[in-house]
Amino acid sequence: MHEISCGKLIYIAKAFGCFAVFIAKNRFSVFKNLGWRLFKVAIFL
Repeated sequence: MHEISCGKLIYIAKAFGCFAVFIAKNRFSVFKNLGWRLFKVAIFL
């Protein structure tokens, strides 16, 4: 269980990091809205 959860967290962190950098180059307000929604969804996955 711990190995699977850690692996998923690392994957989510990498995906969120790339997503964050991509959005940060565009609009920060968009990042706040979509980023927070994505973060909420990631918690429940």
